[in-house]
Amino acid sequence: MLLQARESVFAPRQRPPRAPNNGRAVELCLRRDAPSAGTSAEQSTMDPMRHAWLARSLIDACGGLPASADVCRLAKSRLSEFTIPTSGAYMPADVIADLEAYCGRPIYSQALVEARPGYTESAGLLIEACETTERAAQLQHLVRQLTNGPFDRRSREELLSDVDAVETHIRAIRAAATAGGVAT
Repeated sequence: MLLQARESVFAPRQRPPRAPNNGRAVELCLRRDAPSAGTSAEQSTMDPMRHAWLARSLIDACGGLPASADVCRLAKSRLSEFTIPTSGAYMPADVIADLEAYCGRPIYSQALVEARPGYTESAGLLIEACETTERAAQLQHLVRQLTNGPFDRRSREELLSDVDAVETHIRAIRAAATAGGVAT
């Protein structure tokens, strides 16, 4: 009964109007000097420094601690713990979802997705597939040129060279896919 009385005393939190999106949070997420920026192996690690940096970026995108506390279920003091790398505290998923919905940017969740195993390999696989398509388009252009002109020994060598290049790209895609490059 005491618990029921206590719940009725406190009014439910009202959501303040959306924070103005001045692009600062996006800039923070894309900066090259962000923690763990560098090679793809480093980008896929989520160490305490990266978690704290992402929490700070998300809180800043919402307009600071007071505005963030008004949007989610946690108080300012608890939210501030997530910005300290040595605290051992990590932002809960529902709080991340509330704050990202408020600021309109997937700051923290996007970093979590990118850090999952297989993500960077999948991105490399996509790049390789795009390069294969570009090389195949060059091959198609060469074949069209050859149909309008003489098909001599030099043209044949150039054509076979381009075919070999496309096949090399296709083998690279196959190797990446069989080595686990496709995230499941």
